[in-house]
Amino acid sequence: MSISASTMGIYVDTLIKRGLVQETGQELGHVGRPKRLLRPCPDAGWFAGIEFHAGGIWGVAVDFEGKVITRYREFLPADLDVERTLESIQKVFYILSSGMSLPLLGVGIGVPGLVNAGEGLALHYRFIKGWTNIPLSRMLDGVTSVPVHIEQGLRTIALAERWCGLQHHLRDYVLLGARFGFNAAVVHGGNIAMGARHAAGELGFWPSPSRQGLELGDLISAPATYRRLAGLAMDAPVPVNLNDAFAELSNASEDRIEEVAMDYAGVIGCLQLLLDPEVFVLHGPVCQLGKKFCEAMVRQVELTVPALAGRPPRVELTMLGEEAGALGAACLAVEHWQP
Repeated sequence: MSISASTMGIYVDTLIKRGLVQETGQELGHVGRPKRLLRPCPDAGWFAGIEFHAGGIWGVAVDFEGKVITRYREFLPADLDVERTLESIQKVFYILSSGMSLPLLGVGIGVPGLVNAGEGLALHYRFIKGWTNIPLSRMLDGVTSVPVHIEQGLRTIALAERWCGLQHHLRDYVLLGARFGFNAAVVHGGNIAMGARHAAGELGFWPSPSRQGLELGDLISAPATYRRLAGLAMDAPVPVNLNDAFAELSNASEDRIEEVAMDYAGVIGCLQLLLDPEVFVLHGPVCQLGKKFCEAMVRQVELTVPALAGRPPRVELTMLGEEAGALGAACLAVEHWQP
């Protein structure tokens, strides 16, 4: 941090006195003074993280050390509207808070669709009736006395990958979210791209390259992908729990998997040439298809993008589970917290 050891010591002493940091023992170095190892005090407080989309809502309570101490998940109805969504957010917050003896330090919420995080506005999400220009942060002010911070859902997952996943050492990577819709979170130079109009990464609105009149999200969102692999009509109902449903599709027809992988490959190939990320990380129920789906996507990239033949992009499945967005929302609250 480019400050002297004595100055650092003053700050550390202050943090220890305030109960935010504690010493965990002595580490003897090869030369010079012995070093003291430090860790955050778990009981200094907790952060709430909530993330939702049309398929469900997830919540986690994280202590000051970063350990998840409470988690919650609930599937949401298909006819979701603004009022029911707000009620669900409040319900999850109260469940996380129930019986909590630690002081609450901050709340983070991962919100689907277009989001103006700076103004606390949920701008648009087509899968929730009436979800347009919702002043979400202000509407939740009465729920808690601590600040409520919002961010686009997949961007909170990008925070979770940085803090808790395998991408903490990378500065350029792309998260692909095949969930109820389809979008991406782009991390470039260590920073998450937001866009001038808050729409960076909304790939689901791209025109479909293979079916005229459709958007990309109509083909490769999680529900759309499930229908294609299961051989269902485009408007057929899908199971409530898509994670379990995709797990049962692990033996789907190779031809269907290759066909779907080709549409994913079109996105990955274009983004590789445009952004040149170190890795693509796939999130959502489609991860239940396993590594063979990643291999199919890479194979299709090499077939359809000649410039990448022989040096294909790296595509991985996330190591985080369904609650990644809620975990990232808690990380969002941590990043905004000020002692």
